[in-house]
Amino acid sequence: MTALWMLTTLTALAGGPMLDVTGSCPGPITFDVMGLTPGTRIAVLAGAPGSDTLPGGPCADTRTDLSSVRLLSTVPDWDRDGQISLAPSVPGGACGRTVQVIDLTTCLLTNTEVLGAVDVEVDLDLTPGDGGVVAGDDPYWADKGYVFTADTTFDIAGGSWQINMPADGFVRMSVYEWPELGLIARGTATYGSGAEEWLRSDLDFTFVGGEEYLVTFYTNRASSSVFTRKDSPSFGYAVDGRVSGVTGWSSYNSGDEAPEGTDADGYLGNTWAPYQLLHVVE
Repeated sequence: MTALWMLTTLTALAGGPMLDVTGSCPGPITFDVMGLTPGTRIAVLAGAPGSDTLPGGPCADTRTDLSSVRLLSTVPDWDRDGQISLAPSVPGGACGRTVQVIDLTTCLLTNTEVLGAVDVEVDLDLTPGDGGVVAGDDPYWADKGYVFTADTTFDIAGGSWQINMPADGFVRMSVYEWPELGLIARGTATYGSGAEEWLRSDLDFTFVGGEEYLVTFYTNRASSSVFTRKDSPSFGYAVDGRVSGVTGWSSYNSGDEAPEGTDADGYLGNTWAPYQLLHVVE
């Protein structure tokens, strides 16, 4: 009796086979099916979330977790190990469809998965709610951002700064420890178009609940870009139960990638509060 045989048997006894789908859609997507009857044949089904029965075959009248169910393919477990991996190239028209696999020996169903399921992003607006609105200022100092405490653990896919940046100017987000100012992560650089817009810096990062951070947006055109800001807001505010103690911050210089230079301490409580967002992944 092999460990693999025991694993697949125990998986089946725990509630049936399992399906894991990875990859981007359209394009190659991997289907890993585990906990099958060794040597069985499977049927890959697709549809929308719901409940329909199979109209025919060895598992006719089995109720699935799909509506408008259709058969995509059947595949045998040639090596009789109770596991099957497939890697088809999925066309764009199939993206967003729900899939499910059935073991055609036991008629047990896997969990459902969505092809090309994407994370939902929610904007966490770090901009203070009060303070006067000032338009048409250049940043003057190269880095501007916010210090805060993460009240809960959450993931981001990047952040954005609303700014009018010339075509040779860029925005790039960084995350630092606070108050140590050790660089933790740095995002992509996004160049401007000469119009006021949200310039996004992509960065996959996890903020850990209870930790303090400095999030800054650097521009290489601190004296030639223009942005809208809040002036003299009330700092120490909270946002959406995710962050608290939010306070504005600026570097003391215009020429380098602060806060790594000689002016690393910067200015905490800067009354120039930029319009900046974090893109939270849910």
